[in-house]
Amino acid sequence: MQLHFTRIKTPFVLFISTLLWAFIQTSSFIPESWGHPLWQITAQALGTEIPTKISLSPEQTVTSLMRLISYGLVFILAMYYCQKSDNAKKLFNCFAVVGFVYAIYGLIIYLGDFNKILWFDEPNKSAVSSTFINRNSYATYAGLSLLCIIPNILRQFKSSATYGLNSNYGKQLFIETLITRAWLPTLMFFYHRYRAIPNTFKRRIS
Repeated sequence: MQLHFTRIKTPFVLFISTLLWAFIQTSSFIPESWGHPLWQITAQALGTEIPTKISLSPEQTVTSLMRLISYGLVFILAMYYCQKSDNAKKLFNCFAVVGFVYAIYGLIIYLGDFNKILWFDEPNKSAVSSTFINRNSYATYAGLSLLCIIPNILRQFKSSATYGLNSNYGKQLFIETLITRAWLPTLMFFYHRYRAIPNTFKRRIS
């Protein structure tokens, strides 16, 4: 397998341009008129020279720059590995399985009132957060895991459509797909939307 950069030439140029612009914002080798006015005000207040930069928080800009580079590397690895459809299918299935394990772990901790993340005390006990401190971060992760399940579901529905719903095998395959595969995304959606199921279980346990 080879990396075909000609197919992503335009996004690659835009991505590199974004990285360069972020780097320029953290650099002091820029015209003074480009810098944030607060640097000049601070220098005058302290009576000392302070390098002028575009970014008001260069450390956070560098952190964001490193994160953006990591996203780009993940994209390159995924593009290289998923050139074969079988590899892409394995990758989606692995993400879905890992997301399912995280969800099961989070539900066990939440419903059992363990109030722990591994062996650490959990600061947020009002919602399922799995191994994440911030429940919103886990909600994002769970949503991405849910998206990884959708291609597998669509693939199964496509197989049932191939045989046709008029045939007995097509109907059987459609019902099996609906029961064994489509219930999990539906359950995850309603759980994260209303959080009614765990609360009901907890009231019954208590």
